[in-house]
Amino acid sequence: MRLAVFCMVAMVFGTTVALAPVQQPRKTNPDADRINYKIQRLLIMDQLLPVLLTKEQVKALLPVIEKARQDEIDVEKKELEQLKAIEPELDKELDAAIKERKTPTDEFTAKFNKMVGEFTVKRRLLVDLSAFAVLKKMKEVCNDGQLKAAEKALDPKAMGEKDPESFTSDQKIILWIRNVLLDRASYDVLVDMSR
Repeated sequence: MRLAVFCMVAMVFGTTVALAPVQQPRKTNPDADRINYKIQRLLIMDQLLPVLLTKEQVKALLPVIEKARQDEIDVEKKELEQLKAIEPELDKELDAAIKERKTPTDEFTAKFNKMVGEFTVKRRLLVDLSAFAVLKKMKEVCNDGQLKAAEKALDPKAMGEKDPESFTSDQKIILWIRNVLLDRASYDVLVDMSR
C-alpha cells in the first residue's frame, strides 16, 4: 500500500515538474503546499528508513546529492534562458492563434518540439549521471544489507519500467536513487537525518 501511495505521489510530483513550463499560472495555497510537502517528506522517510542509513553515511552522501541538485538548478536556468529567447516568437504565434485563429506555424512547432526534445534528453542524461554518482558513493559507504534494502525497496514494474525482469541489482538501486534520494523533498530530509 505504501508503495502504491508513493508511486501516485511521485507521478503527480513528476508530472508537475515535467509540465511546469507549459502550465497555466495559478495561485497556490500555502497551506496545501505545506501539507503536501510534509506528506512527501514522510513518504521519503518511509523509503529511507528500511535502508538504515547512519548519520555518517548520510553526511557522506549529501555532497553528491548536493551536486546533483545544483546541476539540476543549472540545467533549469539554461532551459529558462532558451525559453525566454523564443518568447517573442511565442507571443507572436499566440497572438495569431487568438486573433486570427491560425495554428502555430510549422517552423515554430518544429523549433519548439526540438527544444523540448533536447531538454528531455539533457535531463535524462543528468539524472542518469547523478544516479550513477550516488550509486558509486553508496557502494563506498553502505554495507551489502543496506544496498540490498535499496535494491528491494521499489518494484520496477510498479514504477512503470519496461522489462523489469531484466533489471540488475545496480539498476534497481538506481531506480531507488532516482525516485528517493534525488527527489526534491529528499534533500531536506537527509539534512535533518545528518544532524
